[in-house]
Amino acid sequence: MESIARISDLLESARELTLDAASAARSSRTSSRPLDRNQIKKLLDSRNDREVLEGLRRVISMMYRAQKTLPFFSSVVKNVASPNIEIKKLVYIYLIHHAEQEPDLALLSINTIQKSLSDTNPQVRALALKTMSGIRVPVISQIVSLAIKKGVADMSPLVRRAAALAIPKCYRLDPSQRPQLVDYLAALLADRQYFVAGAAVAALMDMCPERIDLVHKHYRGLVKKIVDMDEWSQMTTLRMMTYYARRCFPKRMRSVKTTHTAPKTADLGDLGDFYGETASSGETASPAPPAPPGDDTDQVPVLDPDLVLLLNGIRPLLQSRNSAVVIATTRCYTDIGTPEYVKSAIGPLIALLRGPQDVQQIALYNIVSVCLSRPQDFVKYANHFLIRATDPPQVWELKLEVLTLIFPHATAHVKSLILSELEHFSGSTDKALVKEAVRAIGRCAQADATTAPRCLRLLLAQITSLDGTLAAESLTVIRHLIQQDPEGHIATVVRLAKNLDSATDPQARATIIWLVGEFAGINGEDNIAADVLRILVKDFASESEAAKRQIVLLAAKVYLHHINRQAEDKTAETPEPNQDEHVVAKLWDYVLLLVRYDTSYDLRDRARMYRALLSLQICAIILAPTMLCVAIYLTLKHVALALSPPLSRIRPRLYPWIFLPADLSCLVLQAIGGGISAAAGRTNATLLSHGNRMIISGVALQVVVLLFFGVMGVDYWVRVRRWVRDGADAGAQTEAALAVYRDGRFRKFVCGIAGAFTAVIIRCVYRIVEMAGGWGNHIMQDEISFMILDASLVLVAVSLLTAFHPGIFFPQMAGSRRAKGGAASPEEGVVTESKSVATSSKEGSKTEESGRESA
Repeated sequence: MESIARISDLLESARELTLDAASAARSSRTSSRPLDRNQIKKLLDSRNDREVLEGLRRVISMMYRAQKTLPFFSSVVKNVASPNIEIKKLVYIYLIHHAEQEPDLALLSINTIQKSLSDTNPQVRALALKTMSGIRVPVISQIVSLAIKKGVADMSPLVRRAAALAIPKCYRLDPSQRPQLVDYLAALLADRQYFVAGAAVAALMDMCPERIDLVHKHYRGLVKKIVDMDEWSQMTTLRMMTYYARRCFPKRMRSVKTTHTAPKTADLGDLGDFYGETASSGETASPAPPAPPGDDTDQVPVLDPDLVLLLNGIRPLLQSRNSAVVIATTRCYTDIGTPEYVKSAIGPLIALLRGPQDVQQIALYNIVSVCLSRPQDFVKYANHFLIRATDPPQVWELKLEVLTLIFPHATAHVKSLILSELEHFSGSTDKALVKEAVRAIGRCAQADATTAPRCLRLLLAQITSLDGTLAAESLTVIRHLIQQDPEGHIATVVRLAKNLDSATDPQARATIIWLVGEFAGINGEDNIAADVLRILVKDFASESEAAKRQIVLLAAKVYLHHINRQAEDKTAETPEPNQDEHVVAKLWDYVLLLVRYDTSYDLRDRARMYRALLSLQICAIILAPTMLCVAIYLTLKHVALALSPPLSRIRPRLYPWIFLPADLSCLVLQAIGGGISAAAGRTNATLLSHGNRMIISGVALQVVVLLFFGVMGVDYWVRVRRWVRDGADAGAQTEAALAVYRDGRFRKFVCGIAGAFTAVIIRCVYRIVEMAGGWGNHIMQDEISFMILDASLVLVAVSLLTAFHPGIFFPQMAGSRRAKGGAASPEEGVVTESKSVATSSKEGSKTEESGRESA
């Protein structure tokens, strides 16, 4: 009988295998054939597990193709109680995806899922816990919390891992569950199974990354388990350990005596001795012998033993098959490790460059980050950063960055190799690669002065290229190099000027012309700028607009330097009256004439602006203090009327009639001098000198007028103070004047006027000293003194007159103007105001006396 039973069992198993194989073959032939909804529902409602599984597979396939699968919800969910684990998995996937859309129907399956939490199969229990926590319906948060509690105490590590991963999901469903979830998390962190602890760390970083107190008791255990965790748990644990080390292991330094003997190269095995502690076990090393006196003191870091345990414990992760783990370990060493640990991570980081392009890009980002602080460690890997023809732009840009970083620290052979590679790729057909290669050559020249001449030769050889992008970018880099050392690159500018005829790119020609203009003031008459300008104006009409702008700017610079040299030339004091106009002046006039008929309105506006700046700048300087003086002169009149007109040595109404015409006469005198200087032209130095002297006379007369006004103002203020101190005569007018005198706002107003007056008179004295040396003297060309003693003082005067406005700080001035508009003189306005004050005071005294009598 037993043999018959065995035979029947074998036949039954063979039948099952045959049916499975036939079903698989049929599904492989018909799976691509679409079925309508009724047929799929028929499969889902079947009692045959194979047909149900086929229907679920088709539904899941439709779901991931973004087709509507919600009509199958009831037919799918009723299979949640199936004992087949494959069917359970597919039903759970569908349920998690559609639970938010049909929460009521999803809740009907919760009881069945809860029953699965008690299944004998740990995979079923873990799957049920994962599904329950994945259903995003807030009303089941309590049930999920109880399921997590049960899972934390489960005997199977698979279920405990599922419980750890369910904790942040439950927290997102109901944040009020946080306290008890934190307790579950603390228990899972202490789990002996490494994959459970890794999931617990992931939950900690997701829910409460600031709770590092939960890690204190389990720190060493987690460090030992990190090597055995899965890759994603290793990355999360590394991130958590980096944060923990930064918070709990402060940086400490120790002073050591450095001897003058040859330094010994220490490897990673000697790190314990270097830091005074054993790197592997954390035991204290034997103390070093005392250093002889007179040696220098150096500061070395002191690592905590637990930090050393972490740094040594994660070293095997540098050999991980997962590139993300290698990068995470490198970042951990960079953030909390010492240079020796960082150096050990460079090799594995370089090995990632043999991976796919996306891995190469991420690895190069981290290589650049490390190379910024330790470029010398990457020199021996220079061959790995050479550009390949298949590299995408994101990769070769980072490779060029690394090559320029290690260039100053490389040997002569490696430097030559790098420059040869950059020269090769500067001739590429990729415009972006050409630009970056040329810029990299410029950065190499800036980083290493010994190779700068070769870099400059490479760049100069490209300016005649037919490729406009290459020529323009090369000239841009050359310009930056020349600006760093102008005196040492005069010959380079001359060479560029010689290549101007062969340069065809408009932007390249504009850059060369700009560079020539920047050196227009060097070597005086021997400068090539005037000759270059003479050649360029011949074909001005055929130039591009960018080149035309630079030609006009070059002409302005050449003409300006010519004016300055003429003013500085002491022998040009008495030139012959019939001397011909200088060729530079003729070139300037010719350029202005050419631009006048150009079609570009922007070019015409620039030319007009340059001409105005080079010929009429004295007008603004002359007119600047005049309006300020008018405001100050009018103020003294109203101050005298408000306080005490008899104390003024001049009738207050005469102040404007005296000082305004005097100031205007000074302005007229300066204007006449400016006109004479302009009429003198560029050759009549005698007439130019006469005009200069007349301008100085006008400014000096203006200073005399200002000093006379200042004396009158100070004299009046002293007389008023003496009058107040000696006791003013009783009267309504006197009380009003005393009220104005004692007003704090009025005193601020007087201080503001005094400050503005001081700024104006200092500025005028500076103008006399400046003009006394003649046009183009060293004082006139000193920009700093001009900004401080001219522009800044005018700004101070304007600011004071604006801040202390009489409408706020001296309202009596506005009151007298209104009284004058109402057919009353200023004196009458003051008297009327005084009478009103006196009347109010008398009425107040009468009221007081009547109050005493009644008492």
